[in-house]
Amino acid sequence: MEERPVIALSSLEFGSSPVIDGTWLHGSSECLIRLRRRAAATADAGSRVVVITGPVGIGKRRLARWMQRRSAGPLTPLLELQGNALPPELASAQAPMLIRGAESIDGRAVQIIKERITACPDATLFLTSRLPLATLRERSLEHEQLFGRMTEAVLDVPSLADRPEDIAGIARAALDDACSRYGLATRALSPGALAELEQQTWPGSARQLRALLDQSALRAKGRWVGPADLGLATSEPQSSGVLHVRLPGASLREIEVKAITLALELADGRIVRAAELLGITRHALRRKIDKFGVAARPALVPDPDASI
Repeated sequence: MEERPVIALSSLEFGSSPVIDGTWLHGSSECLIRLRRRAAATADAGSRVVVITGPVGIGKRRLARWMQRRSAGPLTPLLELQGNALPPELASAQAPMLIRGAESIDGRAVQIIKERITACPDATLFLTSRLPLATLRERSLEHEQLFGRMTEAVLDVPSLADRPEDIAGIARAALDDACSRYGLATRALSPGALAELEQQTWPGSARQLRALLDQSALRAKGRWVGPADLGLATSEPQSSGVLHVRLPGASLREIEVKAITLALELADGRIVRAAELLGITRHALRRKIDKFGVAARPALVPDPDASI
């Protein structure tokens, strides 16, 4: 018997999930702010065919669900299907629809989708793909008509590699969510753990980062999630003579600022030495100095490695 595609109704699936509020994609980078604004404008305009591209696990599905809720309300179901399993009766489906994996759509599926767009002009269609729009359009004339002429809006969700400043926000939100789901006391990321996350190479997968924090919440024994709780392999062995700065504070931001300030004082303003004391790279330290405004403090001693 032919396997039928799984249909998920977003109105029943989310409840009070963060996906329906203003933090549906966490972060404060400029590219993410622009994406939020464009997504809101697209949803408000009632665009019929919307293509969402981006790396696997970056939040394309979340974005489509948020836009659907904004334009049609939380009680309108969103039909979800895989691009490689589209039934012929899809052409007459009146409900808003999300087709995942649009890169797997073949010529027959393209024809079904085009018939559905014509037959249901008022029903929104979201297509998500890990491939860029230009690649989707080049596959055939049918694909060009669907992804070129019929598409009214294209949204590209940037990878984490393009917005490393959002890693902290995603990690904190994931940790809070994990503590809530597992009934754990509220936990916070230590400066060392946050530095470890910011040094990792995330090829675009926010899903991978959220899964890591999910496990870390269960590993942590106290209120803090430290580097050891992340379970990440350290690229460089830790020297027994390295000083790890750990300071109490009212917030994670205050702890980071105090730790950076103390490390710079102990290193006489040398960026490379201060980074070694904190256990992070000099590039990560420079980003934090700019982020927290620490550079506005008394002038630092020239860094001999600044030209590297």
